[in-house]
Amino acid sequence: MTQPAQLSKEQLAVVKQQQAEFNKAQAELQEKQKHAKAKAEQLLVEHLTEEQERAWKENRAIFVTAKSGRRFKIREGRAGNIEEINAEGRAIRSFCVHVEPYNVPDADNVLAQKLALEHNEEALLRVANSHPIAPYR
Repeated sequence: MTQPAQLSKEQLAVVKQQQAEFNKAQAELQEKQKHAKAKAEQLLVEHLTEEQERAWKENRAIFVTAKSGRRFKIREGRAGNIEEINAEGRAIRSFCVHVEPYNVPDADNVLAQKLALEHNEEALLRVANSHPIAPYR
């Protein structure tokens, strides 16, 4: 088995420089994402009722009543995070629908889902993946 070639001092310097640039870019990206997440959280809270805000802060979930009268629970996240709630308060169906691009903060996704359910429930549910939730036994 052959040994890998050793890098020269110049090559090592280039590798170290590239690593430093990569680390700097990663730190900048993480800072931007942190800022975007905070702004998204603030925007979401501005669009919640007092009751929804309390639920969001306690459970990272909100309840929304659509114009049809149907109730939905939206949890933080983006995959299968919407549940239809029946009159007894049980989840009966889950929906998976999210905004694009996929790298938006979760709070932006929740706000988009909330507004869509309140103002255009039919359109949202038409494009959502939907799955029944088995009743508790």
